[in-house]
Amino acid sequence: MHSLSDEQVVMRWVENPYWQYFCGEEEFQHRFPMDGSSLSRFRRRIGEKGDRVLLKMSVGLAEATGTVSPESFKMVAVDTTVMPKAIAHPTDSRLMAKCLTQLVALAKREGVRFRQTYESKLKSLQFQISRYAHARQFKRMRKLLKTLRNYLGRVAREVMRQKPYPEQSPALQRKYYQALKLQLQTLDRQTTHKLYSLHEPEVVCIAKGKSRTPY
Repeated sequence: MHSLSDEQVVMRWVENPYWQYFCGEEEFQHRFPMDGSSLSRFRRRIGEKGDRVLLKMSVGLAEATGTVSPESFKMVAVDTTVMPKAIAHPTDSRLMAKCLTQLVALAKREGVRFRQTYESKLKSLQFQISRYAHARQFKRMRKLLKTLRNYLGRVAREVMRQKPYPEQSPALQRKYYQALKLQLQTLDRQTTHKLYSLHEPEVVCIAKGKSRTPY
């Protein structure tokens, strides 16, 4: 628990009455119970198999005394360190524009013909959206986001009209699903399981509560 060496464990045991009581002592002891090297030799002697026997005995004793209920062993909670992903900041305009470009490229590869792809308008739209966001003119920004969302929706509908879902390749199906997901999450800000990255769709946003990295 405290990442101590064997020598430090023995030294702290002499100072800590809780540790002594946990080990079965009824009176406070002022002397070392053993040499620190004895713990190392004991650990090597029992090995991994002995560790499992001791763990089984501890669990059996906890159940027999009623300290732990059998329901406690039905679920295991595991904590891990969150791994940050190297993805660009997931703005709605960037994600929709990139998704539209990738969807058009995949659909053309499978024989879909578009009357208009709107790719020539993406760069200017993204530029205007970023300017309005920087100037905190959110009403104008949302209006252009709606335009971009409509472009993505038109392209997705054209793909579905010419290439029904069962006839699409797995790559085109995934990209079509991402397009629908982006349309939904830009319409409803409270939607769950948002899409933050196209190439790594499993990425989620976790609030860490730190001033340096809040998310």
